Amino acid sequence: MADQLNPEYISQLRDASQLHASGADAEALPLAERVLAYARDSVGPHPFTAAALNVVGHIYQAMARPHPRQRAAVLNPDHAETRYRQLLDAAVQQQLLGHARVLAGDLINLNLNRGRLE
Repeated sequence: MADQLNPEYISQLRDASQLHASGADAEALPLAERVLAYARDSVGPHPFTAAALNVVGHIYQAMARPHPRQRAAVLNPDHAETRYRQLLDAAVQQQLLGHARVLAGDLINLNLNRGRLE
């Protein structure tokens, strides 16, 4: 595994996070997914990988939730659930258990919002 993080990916994760914060999730998602792929392949279990997992998870959560001015969610909730499960599996496999706990909570919230859990 690489000891040095590529500064370009650090910057891209920051950009994805800022795009998400501004509500531009459709732009943020591919950028965050690209950073996550780099992190998993290049540095493995690492705080940077955990941060990328976290950003991707938050974007999926936001995209699966209906926007107040829209009638439907931007992202199919079934797709969001599938991706959350993939992210959760990746976090557990990489022993990023704190982030796995957060992703599990987000998955539960997604299903609560969909009326699948009581």
